[in-house]
Amino acid sequence: MDFVTFKSCQPVLRAFRGMKLSAALEEAQGWDHLRRLLTYEENDTKYVVAVRHYHDICSSGERVLLHAVLYATDFAWLADELDDGHTWRRFAYVSGAHRDAVIACLRLID
Repeated sequence: MDFVTFKSCQPVLRAFRGMKLSAALEEAQGWDHLRRLLTYEENDTKYVVAVRHYHDICSSGERVLLHAVLYATDFAWLADELDDGHTWRRFAYVSGAHRDAVIACLRLID
């Protein structure tokens, strides 16, 4: 899945709306640009607060997607913290568009 498809995928749109970060997703021209928009110095705190809040209210499929986005944006530590170091234990239960979006994030991780 390329970035344009990723950012127009319904689970991704829903997650970024839930975090109130739709503007960053919409503005982003690619993976690196999204990472910079979300993690630029003064945005770091806003991003972490938004992620923590959304993590508490999102569905299980959205949670796996959220963790993948955190890994793709260099916030793996936060994904691990939020899920007690077991970030990927629910991946087997994710399917459809959620799974496709997660896989798109994972392809970024070397």
